[in-house]
Formats: sequence, C-alpha cells, structure tokens
Amino acid sequence: MSFQGETAWDTIFWTAKNNEISSDKLFLTRSEEVNYLLLSGTQYSCCPVQTTIFALTDKLPKIVFDQEFQVSSIEDLDGNGTLEIIGSSSFVQAFQEIDSIDAELGTYSPFKVYEMVEGKVLLDYGKSKRYNQENYLFAGYDYSEDLPVVYYRDGRKPHLLDTLDLYECNIDYCLQLNQSLDAPTAEYVLDFLLTFDDRCNNNIEFSEFSATLLLQLLTKQPALLLEVWDQHKAILDHQSLIAEIQSPLIDLDYEELDRNWSEVPPSDLKAEMTKLIEAAKKTDF
Repeated sequence: MSFQGETAWDTIFWTAKNNEISSDKLFLTRSEEVNYLLLSGTQYSCCPVQTTIFALTDKLPKIVFDQEFQVSSIEDLDGNGTLEIIGSSSFVQAFQEIDSIDAELGTYSPFKVYEMVEGKVLLDYGKSKRYNQENYLFAGYDYSEDLPVVYYRDGRKPHLLDTLDLYECNIDYCLQLNQSLDAPTAEYVLDFLLTFDDRCNNNIEFSEFSATLLLQLLTKQPALLLEVWDQHKAILDHQSLIAEIQSPLIDLDYEELDRNWSEVPPSDLKAEMTKLIEAAKKTDF
C-alpha cells in the first residue's frame, strides 16, 4: 500500500507527548487496543495543516482522517482509556484592535474534539461543546466571521463581542464629553458613563481623566447626569461610578453643585447621591 499526501510531510509542531516512536514527523499512539499513525503536512500561514491519520489494524493500514486540521493536543480527556484529538479546522482572523481593553476582535474559531475509537476517528459533539465552554467559548461547532470574538492580549478567556466592550476604558468618549461639558447631549453623557468598569483601574491615564470629568459633570450638569444614569442603570457599572463620587479625586465646587442640585428631580438615585455628597462635604470640611 502506498499513499501520497497533498503536501509534503512536515515536523509535528504541537507538543506530542507519548509518541511511541522516535520521530518528529510521525506520531504513533494507541487507543482502545488500536494503533494510530498521524502525519502532519506543511504549515502555511493562511491555513491549518493537512492532518492524516491511519488506523493500523490487523489488515492493511486504513486512512481514517484526512483534512485540514490544526492539532492542539492528543489526550484522554475523561480518563476512560479512549484518546481524543483536540484542534481546530480554522485559524482566528483578527480584524480590529480594541486598545482601551487591551484586546483584539477576531473571528469565531471553535475547537473540535475527535474520539479515536474502534479504529475510527469520530467527531464528538458533546465533548467539543464542553471543551469549548471550559477553554474558549461555545457559539456553535463551525467557524464564523459573523460572530466577533474579543481576544484579550493577556490571555484571559475570550468571549463574544458585546457592544459595551467598545466603550470600556475608552478615553475617546471622555474627550468627546469634555469638549461639550457646558452643554452636553444625553448621548454624549451615556457614551461617557459606559466607559466606567472596574477593569479600568490599572489604566491610570483613563482613570484619572474619567474620574475628574465625572465630578465636573456632577457639578455642572447634575440633572442630566442623573437622568441618563437612572434611565440606563441596567447597563452601567453603578458601583464603579459610585466609587468615584465616594472618594472624589478633586475638590468639588459645592457652591455651584448646590445651586444646580435643586434642579434635579426627586428619585432614589438622587437620594443615594445626596448622602454621598453630604458625606464628601464633611470629609472636605
């Protein structure tokens, strides 16, 4: 029997543990009393390698897997003696940077888990779903350019894009509001409030600028601030906003604030803010 691959065989690039032969181009393993021989094609930047697997039974070797598939590992995920091949049929394509949260947007590229069982290599949908839920995210079994994924540069677990991710720690929305602070629109105020998140604490430039701007907005435009805050509290990071007012970074102009505060309609949020302002006054004086 002879076989010729679509590309030249290349070095196995993943960490190939428990290879039963001394080779960097052939990987031999055993699952459920059947030996499997794996070969890896040439790596190109665009695409996963061509992965070919033979089942070595008492009869002639048989090709049981032959497709573009980037192997990540071969292991026994559930300890039942059956090996699984974990990898992906596609590469993530990054298409936008989100520097405000130190991340990139990219395509959805899920892992697939194949079982090496009874001389076959079979896709296991249940294990694929669980593996993605634990190690990536799960939004289906196939690659998609229509599902933008947030990939953090520090290695945190990725997740599907929420439009709010584009606001977090984004100083551009602070600059937008700062230029119209004397007569801001509700849209500008909402854009600004959406930038607050506790993950921004390590971003010193953003944290200091946004905290100062929030206190200026509270002083100059308290009625508009509380109106927008109250209307959209379900999507705002209430605790991060409250924390900035509890411990003001700058001295508040209480005379101007008191004049404008009388124009704020009664609400639970106003009552909460009044207590914070009174506490801040006592601290300052």
